[in-house]
Amino acid sequence: MSFYGLKGQEEIIRTLQVHLSSGKVPHAYLFTGPAGSGRSTTARILALSLLCLQPDGTKACGTCPSCKMMQQGTHPDFFAVGTKEDPILDEDAREIDVDRIRKLIAAMQEKPLISSRRFCLMAGAERMNKQAQNCLLKLFEEPPENSVITLISTGQPALLDTVVSRALILEFKRLPVHLMEELLRPEANGDENLLMTAIAYADGIPGKGFAFLKQQDLHDVRDLAFKLWTDLVKGDPREMVNQSRSLEKLGKEKKQTLEALLDALAVICRDAMVYAGMQDDSLLINRDKKDMIIKYLPKIRPASMARAVERTEKARHELGLQGSTPLVMEMLLADLKTLLSSSGKTASGYG
Repeated sequence: MSFYGLKGQEEIIRTLQVHLSSGKVPHAYLFTGPAGSGRSTTARILALSLLCLQPDGTKACGTCPSCKMMQQGTHPDFFAVGTKEDPILDEDAREIDVDRIRKLIAAMQEKPLISSRRFCLMAGAERMNKQAQNCLLKLFEEPPENSVITLISTGQPALLDTVVSRALILEFKRLPVHLMEELLRPEANGDENLLMTAIAYADGIPGKGFAFLKQQDLHDVRDLAFKLWTDLVKGDPREMVNQSRSLEKLGKEKKQTLEALLDALAVICRDAMVYAGMQDDSLLINRDKKDMIIKYLPKIRPASMARAVERTEKARHELGLQGSTPLVMEMLLADLKTLLSSSGKTASGYG
């Protein structure tokens, strides 16, 4: 595992390599960006390089006792908070409380056992409550010698300014379509339709694209999204009740599939908005479903399509924040029904 396998985040990689080669490593990093953009992977590569006993420049050797323990998940100088490796806090926990931070501080203040440093990776740092963040400030203000902590977050607003200001912020970007296609094509096994669906679902986030291709149960979400799109535009009350019940059940049993469904629905709405304005097939993500998209365009106001995209993305974000699935979906369906099934000025020239 090395920095060389990461695509699209070259500026961040160069910054980290300068830190490693100079030996001037900040006590605290804040990696921000969407989940699946490479934040955690980059943090682990950084930890591997810093903890390695025989590094080759900025690259870990991969064979020393430290590297082997990192690979096995047993390194005594590496601490993971809010991940599946965390022995105290479940990775799905809604909150990181002050007790967990106090235990982390105590561990980081101990002398390294194997390597010359101690390293902490905190996933979902935005889950820290205010008391926990204030406690963490003590570690930032008086960092133990040779300690590094990397906070992984989807964004800064949930973090206190005093926390953010004491960390080096590195923002991970979404990748352009051509890079996503380059990364995902080998995994699509020649299935062009599946590749395009994965790219649409991933929305510039490599981790989401790879996860989509590996999980067969996600491959059908686009068809489900088009069924939902059709029902919303038609505005059939009975179908909407059935959809509401089905989505509530899906949220309870397979939340990730529900999130993927909303991502696919947002892309359909975006395709509809783009085609209404440009009438150019090449701009569509769901090019093979063009007929289904344009069939109902005359019934929808262009402004409503843009609002439908925003509303769907907002609901997707709320689900990611552990919101109440039934309430989030009930409100979303009601809003989308109003937006997409409302009669407006009839458009013409589609097809």
